[in-house]
Amino acid sequence: EVESVADRVSILSKGKVLKVGSVDELTSRGSQYEIEAEFGEQKIELPENIGRVLSIDEGRLTVELSDEKNINYIIDELRKRQINIKSIKPMKITLEQSFLETVTDNKGAAS
Repeated sequence: EVESVADRVSILSKGKVLKVGSVDELTSRGSQYEIEAEFGEQKIELPENIGRVLSIDEGRLTVELSDEKNINYIIDELRKRQINIKSIKPMKITLEQSFLETVTDNKGAAS
């Protein structure tokens, strides 16, 4: 419910603020994208400075980029190969997943 009504959210644990941001900021997977396209049998690789392929299967490629602007490199490469791009979506998680990751990551932090 919070995702649909709030524009800014604070994540608290044991009375301490761990993270504050918009719902989009807290649910974004950073520079991870899912690309739906007609790859056929073509192998997709990325230079290390651009990012890395997390997974590729039947028409779906998931990448993690070193910089969000590198999505343009991928689009250009796919167009050069005449691969039909159907969609490009930034990866997101639920606010609940963001909360759990934040609290879990901060368990070992000093009090």
